Amino acid sequence: MKPGWTLLAAAALAGCGAPPCEVPPAGTWTASGTCVGVAQTMTTSFDTDLCTVAFDDWATATGNEPTGGVITGASVVLQGGAFEGCVGDVDPTAIIGTCADGCGFELGTRP
Repeated sequence: MKPGWTLLAAAALAGCGAPPCEVPPAGTWTASGTCVGVAQTMTTSFDTDLCTVAFDDWATATGNEPTGGVITGASVVLQGGAFEGCVGDVDPTAIIGTCADGCGFELGTRP
């Protein structure tokens, strides 16, 4: 092996098998918290290759709901509506976070 290739090969293998981001199960989720107002349900889907989340079919859509977000590791930045730029942590069943105005949200599989 040429000099330097060993380091390159080791670096390439270091990430093998590890997902680039945390991804809870997709499906029907509940949204709650002071950012959301009245608790409601929505459909959640994930793209594990791009590390994105999408929210659709809100029970009482007003146009202020998040449309999705970008996941980096175990953190997410939401996009869309009044949630643009809100940040949260991803755990095995939920995305929990806050927005710049201090309101909180929980989006997850828990009722």
